[in-house]
Amino acid sequence: MAATSERGIMAHVFRSSVISICAVGLLLMCVTTRNAHATIDAAVTISSQDAGGGAFNYTLTLNNHAASTSPIETLWFSWIPGLDFMSVGPTAETAPTGWDTFVETGYYGGYSVRYTTTTAPLNPNGQLQFSFTSTVTSNELAGNDSVFGYYPELTTYLYSQSIEAGDVTSVLAQQVAAVPEPSTLALVGLGTLVAALGIAGRRLCFRSRK
Repeated sequence: MAATSERGIMAHVFRSSVISICAVGLLLMCVTTRNAHATIDAAVTISSQDAGGGAFNYTLTLNNHAASTSPIETLWFSWIPGLDFMSVGPTAETAPTGWDTFVETGYYGGYSVRYTTTTAPLNPNGQLQFSFTSTVTSNELAGNDSVFGYYPELTTYLYSQSIEAGDVTSVLAQQVAAVPEPSTLALVGLGTLVAALGIAGRRLCFRSRK
């Protein structure tokens, strides 16, 4: 009778162990499947405006596309792991609320700028803007790195977690023309109107003299 009871207990323990192992296996499969399909589908553009004194104000626009399956918590511009590309360190870095900025000086020389968050990730189908000031010109940024002259200086790394964790992808920031500020557009419009009125006035005077 005691032997039968002991066998029953052992059988119950064995069944429980098998069920636990299967449950853990299914959980690992689910996590692995999720990670296998989690990707960052994003793009970065960069525009510049003359800040005077040989400096330029740069704006980075990060778009996390709707097809993306991961948020973005890190944007690292002009960088690949271990190398920083810009010849001059950026200044006056700004980021959206909840994001931090950091300028890195590389072991081999060169500079990069990093933006990170742990509280305000950019979710799919979202957009954020970041900025910095630098004396590096747009032409220099369009070329290769200032250290080895091999890697595109516009290389940007994106991570789904801060700082270098989770899903990752690298993109080349695409240079675009800066959109003029409303005040600038108003001045251009006013100048055009004044010029048109001047031409019309001269024509009217010319006809009246005839």
